[in-house]
Amino acid sequence: FFALGCYLIYSVFLRVIRTGSFLKYLLPIQIIVLTMLLFIYMFPFFKGELISSKMFVKIPGEYFQTFNYLNSQDEKLRVSFLPVHSFWGWIYYDFGFQGAQFITFGIKQPVMDRDWDRWSPTNEQYYKEMSYAVYAQNPQLLKKVLDKYKVGFLVIDENIIAPDANEYQKNLYLDQTKLLLNNSDFLTLEKKFN
Repeated sequence: FFALGCYLIYSVFLRVIRTGSFLKYLLPIQIIVLTMLLFIYMFPFFKGELISSKMFVKIPGEYFQTFNYLNSQDEKLRVSFLPVHSFWGWIYYDFGFQGAQFITFGIKQPVMDRDWDRWSPTNEQYYKEMSYAVYAQNPQLLKKVLDKYKVGFLVIDENIIAPDANEYQKNLYLDQTKLLLNNSDFLTLEKKFN
């Protein structure tokens, strides 16, 4: 459409100029007009408004505290996120964000998350084993999974919600997950943010 618009402007100028002696000014006038139109069209870009302000979501401060803490830890320790309720890797948060796990972009450690393994059936084994251990409420099985995949940190995110309000909130299994972790003598609470 930009090319068609340029052609339309060119043909209008050409008709106007053919009636007068402005033929030698055609190219400079075209360049000036097109530059002005591009500047007007791209004005939001110059103001930093490439994305609508309605699309922005304010991320709570505890996520940045978590980033800072994990970034001060060993980079080789893997991080896993709880709850492990979503087979698809699409997460809904109570502060308005929905999508793939964004926490992975704020930390240096490798992550064990559905967002990174969902593209291949051969990569799903961790999710299958971890979710089974959590939903079975089996601390020994949980330890085996964490040891097998060398997970150094478990991050419990209480801002995660189920997409269909209260009816499906129990699918998160958050209270039972916390109970499982509290009953696991091989885990220690390192930090709590909000």
